[in-house]
Amino acid sequence: MMVYIALAFAVGLFAIGLRMIGVVPRARRVFGDANQALRIMQAPDLSDDQKAVRIRSASLDMFGAFFAILSPLPPFSCRPPSLSSPSRLACSTPVRPPPRAPTGAS
Repeated sequence: MMVYIALAFAVGLFAIGLRMIGVVPRARRVFGDANQALRIMQAPDLSDDQKAVRIRSASLDMFGAFFAILSPLPPFSCRPPSLSSPSRLACSTPVRPPPRAPTGAS
């Protein structure tokens, strides 16, 4: 019985970890792209050439999403390593440009 409890706990932690690193939203996007590709294939109003072009585009999107799912870091939250410290990624909040100064007369 303890083995099942430990297994359930481990699966729960694994699921939480997947959500924390952003795998779940990325996987949902892939499933959405796959559903869209299926709808394109079943569309009676498109010619075979139009279907081929759209399916090719969807397949490239899904191929890119494959690497996005496998990447261990959330998108846009890490900067590439600098020359001074090549072994570490500089991860923090997304880098945003400084706010603009207000223009116009005061």
